[in-house]
Amino acid sequence: MSVHQNGARWDLFCRVIDNLGDIGVCWRLARCLKREHGCRIRLWVDDLKTFARIAHSVDPTALRQVVGGIEIGLWDDIEASRLPGDVVVETFGCGLPEQYLQAMIHSESRSVWIQLEYLSAEAWIDDFHGRASPLPQRPLMKYFFFPGFSRRSGGLLRESDLERARDTFVKTPNLRDSWWIRTGLLPPEPNEQRVSLFAYPNAGLPSLLEAWANDMQQRWTVIVPEDVLAIEIEQFLGYRLTHEAPEARVGALHLKRVPFFEQDDYDRLLWACDLNFVRGEDSFVRAQWAQRPFVWHIYPQADAAHQIKLDAFLDRYLSAWPDRAAVAVRAFWHGWNSGDSRLGRLWPDYRQALQSESAFWPLWAETLLAQGDLATELVAFARLRAV
Repeated sequence: MSVHQNGARWDLFCRVIDNLGDIGVCWRLARCLKREHGCRIRLWVDDLKTFARIAHSVDPTALRQVVGGIEIGLWDDIEASRLPGDVVVETFGCGLPEQYLQAMIHSESRSVWIQLEYLSAEAWIDDFHGRASPLPQRPLMKYFFFPGFSRRSGGLLRESDLERARDTFVKTPNLRDSWWIRTGLLPPEPNEQRVSLFAYPNAGLPSLLEAWANDMQQRWTVIVPEDVLAIEIEQFLGYRLTHEAPEARVGALHLKRVPFFEQDDYDRLLWACDLNFVRGEDSFVRAQWAQRPFVWHIYPQADAAHQIKLDAFLDRYLSAWPDRAAVAVRAFWHGWNSGDSRLGRLWPDYRQALQSESAFWPLWAETLLAQGDLATELVAFARLRAV
C-alpha cells in the first residue's frame, strides 16, 4: 500500500529510556496517526511494563496485542519475514533491529524512514529539520524530523479537538468537579491552589514544600504520581507515603499521592490545576496546551548540555515578559533544574511573577497553534518523500 493512500502502514519504534517521556510521546503520536490520519500503526516497544502505567489496557506480558486499533509488539519479537511499513519512524535515535533493517533492504517497495528527534527550542534545528542522511553501509535513506517551536520545524504534537476538549472541561464546573471526585479529591475550595508535581529526583523539593506548608494566606494541595519524588517527600515529612496511607497534611500543605493517569486523564489534571510541574517531553508539551503556569524539569544530560536547551526555551517563552518577572521565572526554573536547596526563597518572587502575568498562557498557546501539528506535518513529510 502506498504512503499516499489512507490506511498506509506505519511502524513506530520506541525504547523506553526516559521512563515515561519517550513512550508517552510515541503512544500519543500513534493514537493521533490512527485516529486523525487513518494510518495503520504497529508500535514496537522494549518495555511494556512501563508502557502499561500510562495505558492501562496494555498487557505487559503479551508479545503481541491490539489496543485502540493499534498493534503493539514487543521489540524482541520482531519477525524478519514480516514486511516493513510504508513509513518507519525511529524515535529519539533508538535504532532499528538488524532483522528489520534487512527486511527494509530486501523489500520490493522502499519504506520512508524517519528519525523523530527530541523536541528543542534551539534555533539550529530549523536548518536540520527534514535533512536526508544516506547510509554508506546500506542502500537506505533516513530523514531527520525535528519537533519545534517555529514554523520551519516539525511543530508540536496536538490533536485536532484538543482546544475544544479543554475549553469544555474548564468551562463546565460540574464536569470538572465530578472529575476531581473520581480522582479521590473533593473540588478545590476558594482559598486553595492545586499543583501537579511530576519531576525527576530533586533536592530542592523539601525547601519548596516547606514554603507551601508555611503559607499563611493560601492552602496548597500537591498531587504527586506514585513512586515519584518519594525520597524527597520522605525527607520533608519524616516518613514515606504508601499505598495504604497516600496523603499527608503539614500546615497549609496537603500532599496526595495518586496512581499514574492515562494520557487523557493526565491532560485533565493539567487543565484543572493552578500550577503544573512537568518533566521530559510529553508532559512539557501538554502543559503548554493546558494554558496554565508550569515549571519544566528538563531531562538531565552529561556536561550540563540540557541547560542550553532549557535556556533556548526560556528565551522564546519569556521574550515578551517584563524584565523583573522574566528574571524571577528564569531564576526559579534554574533553581528547580539544579535542585537548589534554597528554592523556597525563590518561590515568593516566582509566585508574584505568575500573578502579574496571568493573561500570558492563553496567548502563548495561540502562538503555538499558528504552527502545524506534528502528526499532520509528519504525514505530509512522508508523502512528499515516498517513491
